[in-house]
Amino acid sequence: MTADCLAPRHAEPEPAAPYAVLCRPCTAWLRRDLRLLPRLHAGLGELLDPRRAGGPGTGSGGGLPYHEPAADCRSQIAHDAEYWVTVVLAERQPNVCPVRTLPAMCGWLAGQVSWAAYRPWAGDMAGALADCRSRAMAVLDPMPRADIPVPAALNWCPACREAGQLTAVVSQSERDRRPSVVWCAACGHEWDVTQWLRLGRDIIRNTQGAAA
Repeated sequence: MTADCLAPRHAEPEPAAPYAVLCRPCTAWLRRDLRLLPRLHAGLGELLDPRRAGGPGTGSGGGLPYHEPAADCRSQIAHDAEYWVTVVLAERQPNVCPVRTLPAMCGWLAGQVSWAAYRPWAGDMAGALADCRSRAMAVLDPMPRADIPVPAALNWCPACREAGQLTAVVSQSERDRRPSVVWCAACGHEWDVTQWLRLGRDIIRNTQGAAA
């Protein structure tokens, strides 16, 4: 039994994993977002340090600098982590509950992702935490990159042989000197643009072999 993935990141319908409500890439991205959020939360906190120079959204005139976008985004991350911990606890009722610090909550939730991917609210969870991640990165990074899922028929990693784990991360600004890459959420392997042709050939070879 397979339905469409309920995560909101797809422009076109994408099949979920069997019996789940998320596809495998979205499940991997949800786990990755939970691992990134504590670091992003800490980075946003640095923008609120009064010892730092004022920047966008800091106000003007006298008084301590205040970065309103960073404060709002930081508050939303904490709120959403607390909310989803409460949702999972209500359904699973585990013997061990996370300490209510952001790193502990996000780490605990990351450990629940394999189970959560089968819950009807998993799409809302993935969407909310992806929004937190993208908002935080937009505040912290003036040149955010686009995350482009690799089509399901070609989404196979030659490094670990897992399907559905590849995503292209592409620079959107000419001023951004960071390389565009394809990366695997399962094993962490990356291919830069000089390796994409060989990557494509390996994937097509595997696809043709599977079809033979």
